[in-house]
Amino acid sequence: MKTVFFTQLPIFNKPGPLLDLVNERGLEVEWLGKYCPSGMKAGLKEKYEALLAQAGNIEILVPDLTPMDRKFFEAAKKLKLVASFGVGLDHIDLRAATEHGVLVTNVPGVNARSVAELALAFMLCLARRVAWHNGNLLNGRWRPGIGTQISGKTLGIVGMGNIGQELAKLCASFNMRLLAANRTPRPDIAEKLGITQLPLETVLREADFVSLHIPGGSDSWHFGAGEFALMKPGACLINTARGGLVDLDALTEALQEGRLAGAGLDVFPEEPMNLSHPLFSLETVVLTPHVGGTTHEAWYGQAVSCFDECARLSGKQRSINSRNKEVYDLPGWKGFI
Repeated sequence: MKTVFFTQLPIFNKPGPLLDLVNERGLEVEWLGKYCPSGMKAGLKEKYEALLAQAGNIEILVPDLTPMDRKFFEAAKKLKLVASFGVGLDHIDLRAATEHGVLVTNVPGVNARSVAELALAFMLCLARRVAWHNGNLLNGRWRPGIGTQISGKTLGIVGMGNIGQELAKLCASFNMRLLAANRTPRPDIAEKLGITQLPLETVLREADFVSLHIPGGSDSWHFGAGEFALMKPGACLINTARGGLVDLDALTEALQEGRLAGAGLDVFPEEPMNLSHPLFSLETVVLTPHVGGTTHEAWYGQAVSCFDECARLSGKQRSINSRNKEVYDLPGWKGFI
């Protein structure tokens, strides 16, 4: 009998390499999107309602970024494992999961190169005004405006985790000066990658490009009018981390006033984002719909790691990527499948 896991991600239902991985591990998938009236177009509110309605049937969940709060874990009486298909867990109430005996895992480092490459792509697009040129040409305007090179410029990396490190490696080949701000000093990594680690305020003042690679949540750094005022005039902001890190109204104002030269955003406070926000009308902004980890290579690597965790639970083996391993020792642990 196959172990069934529920998922909010529709990518495992189609024939191909990912579904092959599901079958190879003796798993069977049920897509929660079929319980949403809007299907694949469902927003977070509708996905949450569908997730909550099905909570009592789920033993293993491979979620998207729909919030999982205490109310959900209270309703999920059979739930044993939340196997995140990404790295960030700020949308999951980890304390509530642990208290209700639910193991939570993620896939650290697997999509780091994919996200770092998108951050680099944003930098190149902004420096060479690719979106601006593309828009002009498509609208019949031949306007060869001047851009700049990223070679020799200063990159400020906020967060020295796996993605920040991958971005440093990529940008070293452009002979960029590498600065980084991290809450915890990491001198070994800084020395290895040729990074100068400095306080956040100094990084903001000196960097031509500031790229965010930190988790979300209330205890993380956040970027609003005060931080944008510190940034070097003409600098660009890149955010491929979490949408809640950036005050979009303050960012829009800084761009409209010309204090910042541009921004590249892959993540937003609400997803899907309301496209009527004035940020979306600015020519100095490059936007993508949360696709940092959306490459064939990253998906495959994440799927291998994620499904292996599901298979370990079925095989009564402990996780290798647990974020709350203390759950095994608590009375609330529901046991293996």
